[in-house]
Amino acid sequence: MLVACSASIAAGGERTDAGTAQGERTWFPSRTLFAPPLAGSLEPRFGARLLVADLGPVNRTLGVASFGDTFGLVRWRDARGLDWQLGLVAGVDALFDLETGSRELWNTDFLVGIPLTLRRGRLAARARLYHRSSHLGDEFLLGDPPVSVGRRRELSYEVLELTAAWRQGPTRIYAGASRLVGRAIPVGRHLAQAGVEYAPDPDGQRRARPFAALDLAAWSETGWEPEVTLRAGFAMPRPWRGRGRLLVSIELRDGPLPFGQFYGIDSRWVGIGLSLSD
Repeated sequence: MLVACSASIAAGGERTDAGTAQGERTWFPSRTLFAPPLAGSLEPRFGARLLVADLGPVNRTLGVASFGDTFGLVRWRDARGLDWQLGLVAGVDALFDLETGSRELWNTDFLVGIPLTLRRGRLAARARLYHRSSHLGDEFLLGDPPVSVGRRRELSYEVLELTAAWRQGPTRIYAGASRLVGRAIPVGRHLAQAGVEYAPDPDGQRRARPFAALDLAAWSETGWEPEVTLRAGFAMPRPWRGRGRLLVSIELRDGPLPFGQFYGIDSRWVGIGLSLSD
């Protein structure tokens, strides 16, 4: 199980609902005060990806099904002009081997938490407490998989994460660091992340807009081996009434697999994906 507390700071340009008057509360706001990183490996989202991966000794075609989002519960403005929002975040990422007849499930990651975001003018911030757990699939454990992760372990963490970001027009940069403050098994305590994005807001547009996002991450458990993820494609206005935008993208990645116990496997992949983003 993974419990994490995170804080992020971003500058302007986040898509939000209309401003809230001082002392007024808005229940169940439809937009967020802080947009999750587009190429972040652990950001909950709805989507699916097809990956052609080099896993070292073998090449494999993998599929990832993701179900998750951040939902606003209540928003308010304090006497200093800061907008605050309390929400709920939840997500599931399932990794499948598509080269087997039964499309064997290799791993499932679960995440649930409570994010607190704030905004004032062009500045925004996020603090969240979330729980994460990773579980190997029965088919992987009982079968003869092409890669090995050793014996099954309870991958369980409590993490404090701090991240800052700055936005100018459609461009945003961010960087942060994390520390494991609790762990069920002895693994590295420190993580780091940084990235840059170019993502024009497609709201109000009737055509697709290009976007690109680069995310860099590293974990002391893997000897600070860089995890480099690049996503690029087109962001389209939502095709139905509601929140979010539709992303069609190509993804390139080099580094340890970001799924549960597979973090010890060095990988490279190219993939295509379809997802919803706030």
